[in-house]
Amino acid sequence: MRDTGIASAGDRPDARLVRQMCDTLVHRGPDGSGFHDDDHDALGMRRLGHHRTWPGARQPVYNEDRTVAAVFNGELYNFRGLRELCTAGCTGSSRMATPNAWFHLYEDYGDDLVHHLRGMFAFAIWDVSARRLAAGPGPGGQEAACTGGKTGHHWLSDRNSRPWSLTRRSTAVSIRSLCTHYPHLPVRARPAVHYQGIQKLPPGHLLSWQDGGNQGQPYWRLDFTQRPVTSVPEAAEQLRGLLLDATRYGCSAKRPLGAFLSGGLDSRPWSPRWARQTSSPVKTFSHRLRPSGIR
Repeated sequence: MRDTGIASAGDRPDARLVRQMCDTLVHRGPDGSGFHDDDHDALGMRRLGHHRTWPGARQPVYNEDRTVAAVFNGELYNFRGLRELCTAGCTGSSRMATPNAWFHLYEDYGDDLVHHLRGMFAFAIWDVSARRLAAGPGPGGQEAACTGGKTGHHWLSDRNSRPWSLTRRSTAVSIRSLCTHYPHLPVRARPAVHYQGIQKLPPGHLLSWQDGGNQGQPYWRLDFTQRPVTSVPEAAEQLRGLLLDATRYGCSAKRPLGAFLSGGLDSRPWSPRWARQTSSPVKTFSHRLRPSGIR
């Protein structure tokens, strides 16, 4: 799924522009779309038809009185725990759908909702009553969140290239960004976005926008504190426990799962630890490259 949007403190945002921005992402989500617009915000998304096909997953998602709208991309590995958290003390059926966890967490915890999420994701939540936008990528930054704007307006997209060419904010290519993506060039810079005047939110950062002013702050950082290792076996056991815990979360899904054996650092420890935690055989897949194509 791919998301984009505009928030405005003055004139009504151009909903047609949001649709055009989403149209540039049709190759990433050709089978469906969804949009929200009001006097101060317009949100849009594109999706694959085979991914999250149940009706409750249509985006944007809303709370009961439609005062909170949310679009998001990625996966929440702790969705079962979030469902229990969101249904505690509530009899409403709308809280049972996992996608609805986004706005219910926002209603209950505000910006602190990010501390209850575990996975790879990017999201945007529009609070209609407060005229406030909260958005950001996950701690790992696998799903991007790029922002830009001018006085009184703010643009958001989880892609850093084609959608921005339509905003007229800047169509000038950022040479420093190209140097980041093509390392043989002499200059390296971060954050890397293809157009000038557009920034990419760092991983683990939350953007809040309200009445034309925006603020970005980190909600998660890698801890590089050096800790003494009492013994190598003890450290190995701690690492093994962390890998098992991460695998357990990553293997939670509503759909059949398989392991892609790429031979990389992630799939080698992940697949055998998955096999240790399931009673059924783990389906594994790989590919090989031939002159006639990929088999």
